[in-house]
Amino acid sequence: MIRGKKALSTFTVLLVILLLSFAIYVPILGKSLNTISRASDKAACKRGIFLTYLGKSVNPLGSNTFYSVDCKPGEVILDTKGTNNVLNKERTAIDTDKANKLVADAMAQCWDTVGAGKYDPFSDWNLKDRPICFYCDTIWFDKSLLPYLRSMEKPEIAGLERYLTGHNGPFDKDHSYWQYLYKQDPKKADFSNARKGTEQEVKDGSQIILQMVKLQTKLSRYFSITDAGPWPWEDFWGSLASSFPLTYPFTDCEECHAIGGIYLVPPEFSPTKPVEIIVGGDKMMMPFCSLFVNAPSPMKDR
Repeated sequence: MIRGKKALSTFTVLLVILLLSFAIYVPILGKSLNTISRASDKAACKRGIFLTYLGKSVNPLGSNTFYSVDCKPGEVILDTKGTNNVLNKERTAIDTDKANKLVADAMAQCWDTVGAGKYDPFSDWNLKDRPICFYCDTIWFDKSLLPYLRSMEKPEIAGLERYLTGHNGPFDKDHSYWQYLYKQDPKKADFSNARKGTEQEVKDGSQIILQMVKLQTKLSRYFSITDAGPWPWEDFWGSLASSFPLTYPFTDCEECHAIGGIYLVPPEFSPTKPVEIIVGGDKMMMPFCSLFVNAPSPMKDR
């Protein structure tokens, strides 16, 4: 009888341990599976964009559905545990390098997905002199980060631009993220906006967006694609445009004749709202994005 009670007690203890382990590791496993699923979705999107480009090369008048079917925007959730843990070793504060690495990786993944500037990612759209855009990912802060964000001066993560220039990425291990994304020597990166206190920051709800302007008439005379000069930053879309160089990324695609690139867009910025911009002394109304080819990911309970 005593032996039976001991066996039952041992079984109960083991069951409790098993349930506790299940409660602890299942959320982590779920997030790992989400990461795998995200990578699979990006691979499908990359394949769809390339197949659309090939289809257009063979039949310029044709249209393909690969793009809309395969290219769904994703999300990157900055967390306090698992693969997206952004806390320091002591778990007392947010490690900005960890956070910026996750965002930089997502930006690089987006650029790889859309062809890394080697071919036209919008070959199914013939919009000229107007920005075409594509949602890649939305950056979310998990609710477990809130106590750490409250202890900061601002609930934002600074230093992204400097992280991009100072670290090498996964798709071009010999060069910095900055050089991979923007085809510009990071030593030439202009951080005057950072000195003014307007450095690009990662915020809850920031979106990684590809923007591309296929040049034809109105804008073409202001830009030399082979010898790209500085974009007139201060006149374009405020501090957002002053963060990233747009004249270089598509220089490897002769047929594109385009400017644009990967942006991290803050949640308070409205990409489709027309604003007055000045190019070469000429005023015109233009939104940051005239057309989105996909929809943003909806906000989820975190």
